[in-house]
Amino acid sequence: MRVEIDIRRPRWLPARFSRRWKLLGAAAVVGLVAAPVGVLANDKFNDVPFGAGHEEVSQVADAGIARGCGSASLNNFCPQNNVTRLQMAQFLSRTGGSASAVKHNDATGALLGGDSPTTILTLDATVPGLIGPGRNQRVKVDASVTVRAASTADCPCEATLFLQNETGAQFSTEHLVTIGDFSGIGEPTNVQVAISYVFTAPAGTEQTYFLSGENTTEDGLTLDPQPLRAHGELTATTYPFPN
Repeated sequence: MRVEIDIRRPRWLPARFSRRWKLLGAAAVVGLVAAPVGVLANDKFNDVPFGAGHEEVSQVADAGIARGCGSASLNNFCPQNNVTRLQMAQFLSRTGGSASAVKHNDATGALLGGDSPTTILTLDATVPGLIGPGRNQRVKVDASVTVRAASTADCPCEATLFLQNETGAQFSTEHLVTIGDFSGIGEPTNVQVAISYVFTAPAGTEQTYFLSGENTTEDGLTLDPQPLRAHGELTATTYPFPN
């Protein structure tokens, strides 16, 4: 037995009403599907929907480079507005990417100990961006160091250098410097060392970084006869975007 169901327009409903209800039904379906997208599009700015440019606008907003426009209650970004030269200068000044802090010491430098690490340089850096959960930014710390032996008569001598964050935790790898008595008469010797490391720090905070070192021999024992000194420059370069 075959059963057929008639889904044609009822005879009592005119054709023009049938077409109208079809159009209204289709519009209702589109509205239901599009509604969640409209809500999600307001996660950062009401006038920046998901799509091309949405992620970039969110990044510069989180980094504090570009902010909203007009009334705060409207929560708009005004993506089509023209940018003045003053605004351009403000945007660029917030992007970082330039040396935010530099610290150096004189040629006498720090006397490296062997019992515990000696702080050669301390640097305070301002991390850009807006404060908020999970908003971390990059800080690149560069050290240019000179390790000096006043005399190499009792060498070979060794020094180990590394970078630390404000908690004292060592982050960079250890850089080993070896000084030998190549002249045979114990002349003073300088050795240049470059160390770099990219730290991750909470946005909108002040961070402290340390360049530290130890004076050791090849077997790791304290080197008493010929202490070494270290001096140089420590630079922090801040970037607005996370790793």
